[in-house]
Amino acid sequence: MKKLYLLLFLAAAQITTSAKEVVYLKNGSIIKGDIVEIVPNKTLTVETADGSTFVCNYDDIDKIAREKSENNEVIAKKSEDNEALATPKIKDNSSPLKRGYSGDVSSGFFAGEVWGADILTTHGFRFNPKLFVGLGTGLRFTDFAESFSIPIFVNFRYDVLNNKISPFFAIKSGVNINLEHSFATGFYGAFDAGCRFGHFYVSTGFETARDGDECYYGYYRNGGYYDPSHGNDTYDYDFQAINFALRFGFIF
Repeated sequence: MKKLYLLLFLAAAQITTSAKEVVYLKNGSIIKGDIVEIVPNKTLTVETADGSTFVCNYDDIDKIAREKSENNEVIAKKSEDNEALATPKIKDNSSPLKRGYSGDVSSGFFAGEVWGADILTTHGFRFNPKLFVGLGTGLRFTDFAESFSIPIFVNFRYDVLNNKISPFFAIKSGVNINLEHSFATGFYGAFDAGCRFGHFYVSTGFETARDGDECYYGYYRNGGYYDPSHGNDTYDYDFQAINFALRFGFIF
């Protein structure tokens, strides 16, 4: 049966001579060339590209394969090129933000009743490319009493479009822990609106945070006159500051 298959293959090879045959021998040798003579059930003669001639016994042959012709390879290459030209490339403009864990880090500057700067980070879950809810914290510095504080807040963010570039808005709500004066610890909140460019974003908005200082009697909030009749007595002065904010951030 094996010899019959071999004969059928060799007959087909004679009809299509544009491709080279590769003869695999049982001893591991490989002969590549044109089959020039067939003696059924006895021998097979192969002429290689350099003009050498090999005579193989049928019993020594393991298998014969057809090598791809150069013309076939060229045709296939042209076919692939034509297909690439015929199929227009569609630019992916979808949002890079995916469902699952997500976070961001940002730096902001604020000015109003007080001025200062902060660095915040938020970590949470993105339900889809548009909706994110997370828990955030960071460090704030204000010029009033030159105090540091730590905000802890819930962050709700919504991207309007499912694109690489999208407007968005975010709402933060929580508590601002003043590290200088415990009596100035209180509500923290913010509203931001801006635009995201891939993973980067810029936003503006308003923020409010509890702030305060230990003040001398007779002084106004940011300095002023001093009434010596009160001696060196002090009092705790705290208030809810409202400021305009500018923020730059990166989403990961």
